[in-house]
Amino acid sequence: MRKLRIGFDIDDTMINAVDTVTGLNNKLYGTELGRGDWFNNIPDVLLRWQLKDGYEVTHRVHELMAHDDYLTTVVEVKGARAVLDALKADGHELFAVTSRPERIRVETLKELEVCFPSVFTTETLFMIDAFSGDPTSASITKFAVAEQLELEYFVDDLPVHANALAEGGIKTILFSDDYLWNQTGVRDDVIRITSWKSVGEYLRGEADR
Repeated sequence: MRKLRIGFDIDDTMINAVDTVTGLNNKLYGTELGRGDWFNNIPDVLLRWQLKDGYEVTHRVHELMAHDDYLTTVVEVKGARAVLDALKADGHELFAVTSRPERIRVETLKELEVCFPSVFTTETLFMIDAFSGDPTSASITKFAVAEQLELEYFVDDLPVHANALAEGGIKTILFSDDYLWNQTGVRDDVIRITSWKSVGEYLRGEADR
């Protein structure tokens, strides 16, 4: 069996961020957000967030991800832990590469340890701050990180990242589930997979080639 080097996005790929963040925002700010309000900055959606633009939404999301209640309520995307545990046990090298900013590294590591004990460490967690708009941030692309780490495979839920990774020659899985934000605009060479069971089967098949 060949040993693979695999990158994984965190939010809505490994961890259920959409339901945890919107639920916590509803609790703390009295909103009525749902999945349709995720990665959607049209005026009506911003009104439901009670915020003025996408940057404010991103700041709020990161604020909530660092909240104590987030850590106690966040859960894995169904099936992720079993597959990641199996891949780790088989000796594959696993890396978490997230659009989150560096300032919530400690909280992110805690969430990973809660959902996926002993799978990731601070050395295998890379944070690129893709969406905050902070001019002081040293944001780089996921493809740049993947290239530096010599990753062969990557799993993500956002077309913008999946397309860039695939264009750069990395075999890329788009984790789709029933996500409204990734149903269109995806390159033909990106592999769309809708369950973690299928992610595991695909990667094991690649390792056995």
